Amino acid sequence: MLQCKKNISIVVFLTLIILSSFPKDIYASTDVQEIIGYTQTRLIGGEIDNVIVSRVKETNLGDLVADAVADATKEILKGTKYQNMPIVGLQNGGGIRKTIFEGPITRKQINDTLPYGNFLVVYDITPKVLYEILENGVSRIKVDKRGNIIGIDGRFLQISGINVIYDYSQPSTEIVDNSMVTGSRVLAVYLDG
Repeated sequence: MLQCKKNISIVVFLTLIILSSFPKDIYASTDVQEIIGYTQTRLIGGEIDNVIVSRVKETNLGDLVADAVADATKEILKGTKYQNMPIVGLQNGGGIRKTIFEGPITRKQINDTLPYGNFLVVYDITPKVLYEILENGVSRIKVDKRGNIIGIDGRFLQISGINVIYDYSQPSTEIVDNSMVTGSRVLAVYLDG
């Protein structure tokens, strides 16, 4: 269980609520072939063997997206009462749709990789709520008899600012009689730094 006396600022890359226009700049240009960066490493986010990898495990592209939203939030929160709070960045793995290969990165690749036009949303939450969010992120993952991860639906979280230890053999979060029963798959959560 997450043991922490302070609230945590959590960054979630979601649609609907707009508190910052951070991602809009990526989509503002009409020149989709404009090169906006380079990578020397393949950034994993797409399908491998018919599975969107970021839906079932941490990936380097998922880390990059979560780190980017956490870093943007740190900039946004400078000079506010929240600037010294721990920042946790989350991105649902199902929102990362393509792998970016070595070489130049274009706006089109970013649009194809993160196609949903999401917005940066910042919440000030308690450790209990963070724990429930993390439990939900692994609630639909199952492991078959051969050790293959199955039952994926996109809620596995790519994270920044924390390290999480999961055990998929433990009970998952479920809805029972219209009430949420929080699972026990999250064994430990450690703040970075």
